[in-house]
Amino acid sequence: MFLNSNKFNSLFPNFKFQKNLSYEISSNQLLINSKNLIISNENFYSIKRNNKEISVFDIQKNQEISIINSNQNKFTDMCFSNWDDQFLITSNESKIKGWKINPKNQSKPFNRSKKIYPIFDLNAHNKEITSFSFHPSCSNLFASSSFDNSFKIWDLNQQETVLDINSLENSLLNFKKNFPDFIHELYYIPSRICWLGNSEMFLITGKQNDFLSFSIYDSRKLENQPIQSFEIIESQKK
Repeated sequence: MFLNSNKFNSLFPNFKFQKNLSYEISSNQLLINSKNLIISNENFYSIKRNNKEISVFDIQKNQEISIINSNQNKFTDMCFSNWDDQFLITSNESKIKGWKINPKNQSKPFNRSKKIYPIFDLNAHNKEITSFSFHPSCSNLFASSSFDNSFKIWDLNQQETVLDINSLENSLLNFKKNFPDFIHELYYIPSRICWLGNSEMFLITGKQNDFLSFSIYDSRKLENQPIQSFEIIESQKK
């Protein structure tokens, strides 16, 4: 599969695209269906060429400026910060790695063989990470969820967790004892995390038995129950 910049001349009339400029990426169906095959901020965009290589491009110069390689592990997801030119990458080794694009280096000739290293490398979870995203209004926070049944909020300044959903277990169980008729299963398996706009609230999706669970939490009041939740019964397979 190829992404050809000529197709987008009408969208970016001020850009001087090279006539034959195209970028080859993997035709792997799983990769093509990835929601973050291409990510961007106002200065740069990144393309996941394949499971082990990511290219970074300067939008104004319309040129490739960096390549991130993984020799052993597969990249699974990536996202840009809302605040600067930092972006995160996850892999199937359950790590979260961070890179910062340095504008001072962009005037130098691009060296494809030059290896670049992350500014931090977190052993985030015990199994593959299902999703992660930066906080919408706090530049040093981001959240992650994993197949290890955990959900975490991280402080990038300290490079450590400020919240692990496992730490909520006692308060959640106490709430269930106090409200035994409450239908929501409080200790479901978290699978996706989404910040709700420019707020301190986040949505967690998950699964427990035959139920798909959706819960909204206020990160300032995590000792309490979800402020809103509902469940969907999965349809039986025929």
